[in-house]
Amino acid sequence: MPSSAADTVDTVPASWYCNCSRERVAKAIVSIGSKDIREMIQDNKPIEVKCHFCNHAYNFDIEDLKEILKVAKR
Repeated sequence: MPSSAADTVDTVPASWYCNCSRERVAKAIVSIGSKDIREMIQDNKPIEVKCHFCNHAYNFDIEDLKEILKVAKR
């Protein structure tokens, strides 16, 4: 007797991962523009950015923001 699709059960390993990274988040900060980055620097407080998909937190201090500002000005 031929088997039908309902008779066949395959298992496929499932996994989920987020491809966020500090570098990708830094690029997102660049995209908000130099003016806003300068304002963050003037506030003199580190910032935390969370990935909307996996909720991983990335922290950027003032020196990090200054480096990001250099990229944003290019």
